[in-house]
Amino acid sequence: IAVGSLLLACFAQTIYMLAVITWSLILVGLFAPYAAGYFWKGCNQSGAIAALLGGLFTWLLAIAYFMSRVILRGDPALAEGAVQMEGAIWDAVYIGSIPALAASVFFMIIVSLATRKKEPPRPLVNINGRPFQPWPLKSRNAHLPVLPAGTCGGSLSRLGRPLSRQLPPRPEDPR
Repeated sequence: IAVGSLLLACFAQTIYMLAVITWSLILVGLFAPYAAGYFWKGCNQSGAIAALLGGLFTWLLAIAYFMSRVILRGDPALAEGAVQMEGAIWDAVYIGSIPALAASVFFMIIVSLATRKKEPPRPLVNINGRPFQPWPLKSRNAHLPVLPAGTCGGSLSRLGRPLSRQLPPRPEDPR
């Protein structure tokens, strides 16, 4: 990790370059395991590791492939200097993120399904080890009255009366 961080810091000379690489790494390596762990009860640790590594390696291979296509093509823009080469690198990073995300999702699903008997999914728990609930059992707005059906509860409604009774009648168009 330290060598990769050092190379990244030496290679990316602006904060924009660091942000692009960082967000691409998060997208291709961490998004599929995080989203699947939160929304799919069938995912497991092996699937998450496979998604992380599969997305990362696919992303690196895609960057190398797209960069080799630009260099082998002999693009005249590359002869103009480092600015165009830098643009070609970022195009490869952006374009390579799409197949890498697809590969990450693919590996997450396939490996989780293949290893579900050997490694059953564990429930999502909070920091205390209790089952995680994304919302409280009792609503924070329990003290507010419940309005009857057919009423507007927004700022246009006064005292929970139907909206149609609150507005004055429309004048007819004089045309």
